[in-house]
Amino acid sequence: MSGTTAEENGITAPQQGEDWHQNFRAVASVVTSLANGDLSRRVPLDNLAGEARELAEVVNGWAERLNYLHYAFTRLSREIGTEGKFGGQADADGAEGAWKDLIVDFNQMSATLTDQVRTLTRTALSLPEPPSGPPPPPQGEMRYLFDAVEALATKRGA
Repeated sequence: MSGTTAEENGITAPQQGEDWHQNFRAVASVVTSLANGDLSRRVPLDNLAGEARELAEVVNGWAERLNYLHYAFTRLSREIGTEGKFGGQADADGAEGAWKDLIVDFNQMSATLTDQVRTLTRTALSLPEPPSGPPPPPQGEMRYLFDAVEALATKRGA
């Protein structure tokens, strides 16, 4: 089987070491950028093969997932917190493990907040409960807000 070893391909041990070192530096540079919040960097796949290419593809996939999470959470935070739009959700398709858990938990938080705001609106306007029935009782500071709105609605109706 000709041409399968480094020596047969004309690659010397120092060249192999230098190639490995360059590949390692490229991956380490991108991982460091990701750790520091720069989600735009990717490991170039040019001239990579074998395990080095596999590692680069894993790191690039990680960067893509982080970039998607950043985009989705920024969009939902802006919609809810700045624009006052409720009901948005992030797409969890293709997410696995902790990534999926994070998206599902964020979506649950968004859905709960949406339900609470819509219930407050119905209470303030003395509208009937939706056909699906009343939502679960609010907790924490949202409970104080609900109590205040209910008291105002009761006073207005009296």
